[in-house]
Amino acid sequence: MAERKGKAAKPNKAKPQAASKAQAKQGVAAPAKKPAPARKPAVAIEDHALIGDMATAALVSRRGSIDFMCWPRFDSPTVFAALLDEDKGGEFSIQPELADARTLQIYLPDTNVALTRWLSEEGSAEVTDFMRPARGRDGGEPQVFRRVEATRGNVRFRVCCAPRMDYARVEARPEKVRDGVAFLAGNAVLRLTSTVLLEVDGPDAVADFSLGKGEVAWFALDGGGEAAPLGDDAEEALADAVGFWRSWAAQSTYKGRWRETVLRSALALKLMCSRDHGSIIAAPTFGLPEAPGGVRNWDYRATWIRDASFTVYAFMRLGFREEALNFMAWAHSRLKESEEGLLIMYALDGSTDLEEIELDHLSGYGGARPVRVGNAAVDQIQLDIFGELLDAVYLNDKYGRALSHDGWNSVIAIVDHVCEHWKDPDAGIWEIRAEPREFLHSRLMCWVAIDRAIRLARQRSFPSPGVRWFETRDEIHRDIWKTFWDDELGHFVESKGSKEVDGAMLLMPLVRFCSATDPQWLATLDAIGKKLTDDSLVFRYRQDDGLPGQEGAFTACSFWFVECLARANRVDEARESFEKILGYGNHLGLFAEEIGMDGSHLGNFPQALTHLALISAAHYLDRELSGERGHGGREPAQPRPSSRPRSRDPGTRPFKKSLRGRRVRIPGQARDDGRRLQRSDVRRSFRSEHVRIEVEHDHALDQEDQQQHHDRRQVDAAHIGQHVADRAQHRLGDPVEEVPDRGHHLVAGVHDVEGDEPGQDRRDDQDPDIEVEREQDDVEDRFHSWRSPSCPARARPGGGRGVSRDLATAAQRGKAARGHEVGADGVAERPSRHALRMAAATSQRSVCRALTGVGPAT
Repeated sequence: MAERKGKAAKPNKAKPQAASKAQAKQGVAAPAKKPAPARKPAVAIEDHALIGDMATAALVSRRGSIDFMCWPRFDSPTVFAALLDEDKGGEFSIQPELADARTLQIYLPDTNVALTRWLSEEGSAEVTDFMRPARGRDGGEPQVFRRVEATRGNVRFRVCCAPRMDYARVEARPEKVRDGVAFLAGNAVLRLTSTVLLEVDGPDAVADFSLGKGEVAWFALDGGGEAAPLGDDAEEALADAVGFWRSWAAQSTYKGRWRETVLRSALALKLMCSRDHGSIIAAPTFGLPEAPGGVRNWDYRATWIRDASFTVYAFMRLGFREEALNFMAWAHSRLKESEEGLLIMYALDGSTDLEEIELDHLSGYGGARPVRVGNAAVDQIQLDIFGELLDAVYLNDKYGRALSHDGWNSVIAIVDHVCEHWKDPDAGIWEIRAEPREFLHSRLMCWVAIDRAIRLARQRSFPSPGVRWFETRDEIHRDIWKTFWDDELGHFVESKGSKEVDGAMLLMPLVRFCSATDPQWLATLDAIGKKLTDDSLVFRYRQDDGLPGQEGAFTACSFWFVECLARANRVDEARESFEKILGYGNHLGLFAEEIGMDGSHLGNFPQALTHLALISAAHYLDRELSGERGHGGREPAQPRPSSRPRSRDPGTRPFKKSLRGRRVRIPGQARDDGRRLQRSDVRRSFRSEHVRIEVEHDHALDQEDQQQHHDRRQVDAAHIGQHVADRAQHRLGDPVEEVPDRGHHLVAGVHDVEGDEPGQDRRDDQDPDIEVEREQDDVEDRFHSWRSPSCPARARPGGGRGVSRDLATAAQRGKAARGHEVGADGVAERPSRHALRMAAATSQRSVCRALTGVGPAT
């Protein structure tokens, strides 16, 4: 996270009057408007491709028209909005005169360059649409290019550029200029240039021309500040765009079964990243209805804090670190600049001016009115945002950039606020415009907020009110099981006093609150499947939310459901559901927010959260199918070849050589079936449990970091065994005291040895798998498992005392293995690398035997 100096931000304070103000605008105080009769739109939402340059974006239909575009930024007013009003909205259409032509639309491989084709008996033609990606921040005004070519026969084309400025509230005045036409509306200028003759026809620019086979015509739309980018400049722009996108796509580390689908989602997400600010919009559109002909028509051209953890995880998972780091820098700035507390959403530049207004002059998509810009939900209280934000901070600290001192102070302020307000009712993740309630998801994410802060404090040795945080986190955990578990129904419920379930409950195992195979969670998963699913699609809820109309299935929830099935070892069912859901995507693999009962797309398009959920589900499911994780008793498949080095089996002889630059773990709990752990069990699960020992890391350090790294390495090596001895001084049931002058916080009895220094960037090829780390890093929470009577270490003669004796023995062996090189003058020098590796190997074998009664082969 980027460092900025300043005072820690004040968290979001509960303001009932603010929430009531938002509700009065759109729900509780005023009766909701009745939905208008739905009518079939001329072009469906799903019949579009998305192009852009990370400053703005445009939707290009399969019939060759740009039906939606804001200019010059994502959250600027529209210049084309035919998708929201076919008559008044404005469009930029290119139509070949080919009778009964079949239309096809694709992306050029690994790019965001759209290609629309017309095929008929008399000829064929194609239009290539793209924006030139500006490199760096504030790359200037966008440039939209349209390349027209006749690929067979002589084809006649009809072009009409009809911009309608300022949400179609201002009529532009066209004027002929060199190589084209300029549209003037106050201070706004939009220029269309072309290699063919353009004429003015009322408020529009038109062209009528013919092309023979292989002939090309260019059209360029820009702000008119530079020379017309035609001819060689246009060809160069196309080459630049293709090269930019393919170079970016090549960074992807995903090589699984659904590579093209996952990469298309990543490319769509990249288009929704702001090159100016680092934020990411929820969707590039507004006003597209969640219910046909209904009133659920919101503006998604803003950045939701809730999307933070999903964004960081997805980009990090795929190897796109820059986008994740830029987003976290933006989020950190919101913490530093906020005076009245953290809001649930912000404009792309971090401002809070999101006043909601209605555009009554637009008829709406399929007659769905009112069309809204801005979003009154900005004033709502939604407690879940703190959990999502701190989960993102935790992931960024672990796999991106280490958290700064000022950033940690902001975390403390947020967690203290959560500790005070976690019992408050709120509007929830679904932003209901009705009376606030106590939602399970909001309570769950409060638990996540404190949990991730505890992890950060442990890993980075940050000062914190640890006792209060631990107690509050445990209190929330107990409250969730007590308040939201319904004994009569046999599953969790979505809010206090309710009997219903909702799609947000699917995040319970995904954020590590409970095991994905816990019987009570599995009962809840079955209840969600029974009550909310329809042919693999999952509705977010079924109960009344204060607004009229029946919305479609929520696509992100559908992908969460798939991941939950995979984690519950129902892999075959998960794969079938996943393939079905992918079938609802449009012809390019893009998804809107919701899917209607007839398979049509509803809501803003494409939606970032949906594609983030798709990436997560695809990655986990692919790993399950590849045998990289447990399969409920099935024989795992052989792992696929990988260019990234992997740790060898710790039970084999070459294990010591594989320690260089790697992390391994030692198991400390019994198997689920209660059997005593055997040597083979230790080998299989060695990498996936409690104590991490990183002996070395090989990436380059600058001079200052080298010295810090050397100092901490000496402390770590000297105290690995000593810490185990310190633990042996206490009975297992006694509290753990903090050891002074050690440079570390010893939390829950297990020292988390880190090889990376705070402030040092990490690389994906030097870290263990992100998913494995995310689900198994919480050492202190699992420590209770080897306190339990079922643990084989406790079952041995002597119980806890036996474990303590073995821990002390492990410490002595670690000390004995740590040798020092002796210089020519007889003075002992720092331990050699070989000595450090031998010390760690000896310590891990001894600790493994102490905790489990067995250990890896020597």
